[in-house]
Amino acid sequence: MLYTEGEFYMKIDSALTEFTERYSREAIMSIEDISKDIGLSYNKKNYINGINGFNIKESFEKFEEILTGYTNYKTENVHNPEATDHDYILKHTKAYISEKLFPEAMILYKDLPLFVETYITGIKSTLNTIENLRMKMYESEVDDASVLSIYEFVDDFTTTLQESFHKTMDKILWASGYNSRVKLAKPTGPKVLKPVFL
Repeated sequence: MLYTEGEFYMKIDSALTEFTERYSREAIMSIEDISKDIGLSYNKKNYINGINGFNIKESFEKFEEILTGYTNYKTENVHNPEATDHDYILKHTKAYISEKLFPEAMILYKDLPLFVETYITGIKSTLNTIENLRMKMYESEVDDASVLSIYEFVDDFTTTLQESFHKTMDKILWASGYNSRVKLAKPTGPKVLKPVFL
């Protein structure tokens, strides 16, 4: 995506709106219900007491550390001719974001609502962090290309975040029974009118 001065739209800007459009109140309530199922949470017979997903809290925390570290480096080396080449930083940071920030992890049934809540609070926190870091870089007179790279990092992060989150949510909603109920409620095909013989 090409960013220009004064135009800072990122995928993360619409993430919360997309969340509310994609997941109904009933879907979220089904997650609350499954998290309170003591039989699932403490099933000692087969030891499956969660959903295979990823550590979303750690993903957000590590990403904010990356953004903060990047900003600090850029502001501290504005006039340093020996600073690491920007293209090198860009390439390796983007690779790290896509490959290292979303390792698989088990999410316990009792923690499923927290998984969803962390998605929402994490996005809000990241948006706030982006604005603060952007202002810090501008005030330090960091070059525009370096400032705008923050938005590239955020878009890369958001793309992988949403892919991982929605994939995990699909597993959760199948486990909660919500997806099954929705599927059963939908007509399977065109209604066939049967002839009536009098």
